[in-house]
Amino acid sequence: PITAIKLHPYLPIVIIGTNHGKLYLYDILNVSLPIASLYAHTKAITSIEIVQEREHEINIVTASKDLCIRSWTWNSIKPDKFKLQKTFEDHDHIISQIAWQPDYKLGMSVLFSCSRDNTIKVWNLHEGWCVKTIKNAHSDWIRSIDVWKHYVLSGGHDTSVRLTHWPTGNGLSMGVGHDFPIEKVLLIPLPEFYKEDSSDYNGKLYHKMGFKYCLTAGRDNLIKMWEIPLPRFTTNDTPIPNVDPESNQFKLIREFKGHTSWVRD
Repeated sequence: PITAIKLHPYLPIVIIGTNHGKLYLYDILNVSLPIASLYAHTKAITSIEIVQEREHEINIVTASKDLCIRSWTWNSIKPDKFKLQKTFEDHDHIISQIAWQPDYKLGMSVLFSCSRDNTIKVWNLHEGWCVKTIKNAHSDWIRSIDVWKHYVLSGGHDTSVRLTHWPTGNGLSMGVGHDFPIEKVLLIPLPEFYKEDSSDYNGKLYHKMGFKYCLTAGRDNLIKMWEIPLPRFTTNDTPIPNVDPESNQFKLIREFKGHTSWVRD
């Protein structure tokens, strides 16, 4: 079985991971044989990310049920091989998903991971060490994450979707409405030109955050769309939760119905 897949954003290349831990790279224009393959992990590959690139070379990161994250390079000059760069080890259980954040005024390129150990981890991609562990985001297996600048959206087996400010670890808000575990979360970034009425203070704050809405997919056969509440911002612009708990609840905008079984993505 195929357990993970990643399409290159502009090259005709697709990267595939299998239930047996094997990694394949295919040319979409000629799929008769893989260009490169190897056993990257000892158990199923759960997630694949394509991160920074150099000329002739792409950097691929894989996560697995073997509790490891691995970074690889693939070079178009020697296209039949993957080269292992680093192995990231700190999770205590299955790693569900990874997400890459480009260097956003951080001084480093960061990778995020979520796991059945109920944690979200932030990694320095170049050095290979864990720079932060967020332990209190969920009470059960975290199945999915999405990242935008200083914010992480997460969902899992506790049926909630939550927004966290990862540099401080502050949990900011949450949405409750699924009857079964959440399989996938997705932030909807606002376009750069997005502007609400210039006199609308909340509109300016949403523009500062970079997003206003998100989507969740669950085992209750539903996709839900939510409006994310604004946190409070301190004098140094650090977001913190609102004092009123009701102000920290996601607002359900609509439900998409039609599937007759789990929505996985």
